[in-house]
Amino acid sequence: MKDSSRDNSSRNHRFRAAQLRREEAMDRQKHVSRRSLLKLAGAGALGTGAAMALAACGETQIVEVPVDRVVTQIVEKVVTQQVPVTKVVEKIVTQQVAVEVQKEVPVEVQKIVTVEVAPQRPPVTLVAWYNQIEYTKPAWDNISSAYTAQNPHVTLKANGVPHPDAVTKYLTALAGGESMDIVYVHPQTNSVLAARGAVQPLDDFWNNDGEFPLGDFYEGLLLQHQYLDGKFYAIPMQHAPILLIYNRDALAELGIGDLWEMDKEGKWTIDVHTDILERGVAGEGENQTWGGREIPAALKIYYLWVWGFDGSVWNEDATATHLNEQGSVEAFEYITRLIKDELVPSRDFSRAFPGGAEGMFLSGNLRTYWGAKWTTTKVPDDINAGIVPPYMMPNGTNTNRDATNAYGIHGASNNPEEAWDLLKYMTTEGIVEMYKVGFTAPTRKSHEDLAVWLNSLAPWEDPAVHRAAVERYARVFFHPVRYDEINNDFVLPAVDGVILGEETVQEAMDRITPGIDELLNEPL
Repeated sequence: MKDSSRDNSSRNHRFRAAQLRREEAMDRQKHVSRRSLLKLAGAGALGTGAAMALAACGETQIVEVPVDRVVTQIVEKVVTQQVPVTKVVEKIVTQQVAVEVQKEVPVEVQKIVTVEVAPQRPPVTLVAWYNQIEYTKPAWDNISSAYTAQNPHVTLKANGVPHPDAVTKYLTALAGGESMDIVYVHPQTNSVLAARGAVQPLDDFWNNDGEFPLGDFYEGLLLQHQYLDGKFYAIPMQHAPILLIYNRDALAELGIGDLWEMDKEGKWTIDVHTDILERGVAGEGENQTWGGREIPAALKIYYLWVWGFDGSVWNEDATATHLNEQGSVEAFEYITRLIKDELVPSRDFSRAFPGGAEGMFLSGNLRTYWGAKWTTTKVPDDINAGIVPPYMMPNGTNTNRDATNAYGIHGASNNPEEAWDLLKYMTTEGIVEMYKVGFTAPTRKSHEDLAVWLNSLAPWEDPAVHRAAVERYARVFFHPVRYDEINNDFVLPAVDGVILGEETVQEAMDRITPGIDELLNEPL
């Protein structure tokens, strides 16, 4: 009985101890649950503010979750789903375990995009004068309509002006206050227009315009519109490097191969062309043929031969002429000999022929013809034609001439900034319209591979020749303010006198030199 009483007492003691432990555990459970709820309450306060901010930044919200009964599991981290393991041990414990749960909560974020709208520009009317050449008018019409479509605030009045009338028109407008904005400028008119203030310097415009592709233009085309003050007054929109257009079949009759192939081999020289002229004369009357035409009569062309014979037209600042010096005299002796020795058609015959010298080539009466890009558009299909830049001169140079139709801003423009925007469009984008009508080769290097340019070429027309022709324009001829008077009143009459046998080249150049020098130094 004693043993039985001791056993009962022992069991009661263990039962009481276990009951006390359970009560203590329950007290702790209440304490833990309250602390966890406080934490959850704090996390709930973040729900409307911090939680959304974290979600918007791509961060993950972390919360503590109280657990009363836990099945102990081996897990690495619970992300959107639990991964069971092979062995699960179930055990009731009296300890709560805080489990870290990572959960991505999608949050719709409203993105605000601010679009800057350029202020509406006030209406403006611009007046542009372009070189009046009939078959380029469709190009100008397209340029005008495209520009005004892009710039609806602009009313554009584009008008053609004949080349001989341009300078007078611009100077008259300048004196009378007539409104005009864009004007046509040629290398031989650039100096007089710049000197008289009829065109504005463009340096500040393109220096302040980060979009203008100045370096994309062929340098020589820009340099011929630089005045003695070092500033630039026009931007080229068309150019016409000299090309010799030739009839391959007619040259083959003389035993002469393709001239462009000879050029690439360094064999295309002045002697080859002289041989063509000397052996190319055949037939009589209307059926007579010649090797080529005379060198076009103008100082702005003659200078190539003057340079090629190591001569000079005038000094660097154009204050004294050198036409009576040895190299210059030899060049004019060659030029005039072609006419005097009847190696080219007489001037009377050329003038009387329909279409002049150009018409003679297109009719098969000339084996070669000094022309430019626009001439290639007129060559009939029955002529097996080719083109080549000018030949190598006696001193080994092959510099070319490349006159431009360029455009500037008139000195009295009331809208110079608007005029600049139009000028930039014309010379960078609008020029594509000129390719379409076959009026010009590219003035910009990046346009050499444009499909619209390449598609404008005749099947026999090699684009590499056009590129070589402009790249060889490495030395620029300066046209002084009184160029027209020097050419018309002095140089051409002197050449005529030599052809007629009235005097030698040396005598003629000695005679005209003082008068040219006087014009070069005469104030405006």
